[in-house]
Amino acid sequence: MATNKMQAIKLSKLNKLLNEIYPEMQATSIKAGELGGINTELGNCVLINGMACQRLLDNGFNAKLVGGKAAFSVNKGKHGVLDFGYSQRGEAITPSGEMLHGYRGHCWIEIKKLNVIVDLTLPHLEQTFIHNNRQLGISDNEFKLSKSMVVSMDETQAWDKLLDGALGYHYQRNSNDSEFVNARYMDLEPLIFSIPQ
Repeated sequence: MATNKMQAIKLSKLNKLLNEIYPEMQATSIKAGELGGINTELGNCVLINGMACQRLLDNGFNAKLVGGKAAFSVNKGKHGVLDFGYSQRGEAITPSGEMLHGYRGHCWIEIKKLNVIVDLTLPHLEQTFIHNNRQLGISDNEFKLSKSMVVSMDETQAWDKLLDGALGYHYQRNSNDSEFVNARYMDLEPLIFSIPQ
């Protein structure tokens, strides 16, 4: 019982900290992206989650930045799944046959002791979904997921369940992608420190 109470207290502290740092992390990732010529209009998972992971570590959370594939089923419609890393070659094809290029995966933060995934891209996932569908000529904008930045690992779904219409989150960690996102964040970190205060 004490363990559950301690975990609830730590989760409460985590949520409070995330709500405090999110506006700063979002603004800093956009500024750093502008300095580095990176499109951050809809967020950049490596920048924002990399900065947040560092802040969580500084505040005593055993956080780890990881990468891999992710998918989000935001409604039960035909076009209700947004994925990062599952689309063929990481590209989408518009109805006119045009290729849309982009990052082939996703990164997030894992805190295994709390059994949670932290993803600071989730508050603007609806905007990303609408933008992506608009680029593809799709008008489906219904969004039913929470915008919480914390997802219990127990609540994540299998990829095929999302394709079958289940609402929810799917994260599949990959060690190569995890190495890549950590190295990429280290490459981008100087941009963060070069932002005028």
